[in-house]
Amino acid sequence: MKIRVFLVDDDPHLMGLLREALPAKEFDLQGCQEATRALELIEADPPDVLLLDWRLPDISGMEMCRMVRKHKKLSGLPILMLTAVTPVDKKVDALEGGADDYLTKPFEIEELIARIRAVLRRKASGLVPSETVRVGRLELDPARRQVRLNGRSVHLTRIELELLHLLLKNPGRPLSRQFLVDHVQGYQHSLGLSTRTVDVHMVYLRKKLGSWGPQHIQTVRNMGYLFEPPGS
Repeated sequence: MKIRVFLVDDDPHLMGLLREALPAKEFDLQGCQEATRALELIEADPPDVLLLDWRLPDISGMEMCRMVRKHKKLSGLPILMLTAVTPVDKKVDALEGGADDYLTKPFEIEELIARIRAVLRRKASGLVPSETVRVGRLELDPARRQVRLNGRSVHLTRIELELLHLLLKNPGRPLSRQFLVDHVQGYQHSLGLSTRTVDVHMVYLRKKLGSWGPQHIQTVRNMGYLFEPPGS
């Protein structure tokens, strides 16, 4: 079965280039130049992956990304942002805004294909499903990127939220730093997430969760981290 890719980009040449470059036996490429029209089309027939340009003629790609993430039917759709904007803070904005990955123009077609396959593998793995996870007093909604503890909202960065989600979905299982790096989508490619920086993000995550954090997120010496569920 072909991978159905939908491109939203106001550059008509890019559609032609991708049609020629993407292997026809593996990919079915569709798209349009305006975000509002794209939303109508993908709502009626959701693709497997959305390629979304940062700058669009009607609304910004980031605004469309947020609208997709809030849409009940489309919230789990993998999104790759495409843009010529290169500063690191823009990459952070894309990932924090709900994009699964970020690719800077011009890009090699082989890299685009690799990123598409990566987000699809992650979606298929079931490690980060769209359903809300509830553990005791903690509630995490991955589709809306929201965390609540004791009924109050906790603001986490995208990477902190994904680390927490991975731990919650694997209670009692020690997760290595490399496992966490491999499964936090987008950051390992665009921002250089490494096994050395996981510890820093874990420090901030546990601090934001107050006493709940260090009580239930434990360090496994010389390996990584483990979530100890309440009452275990």
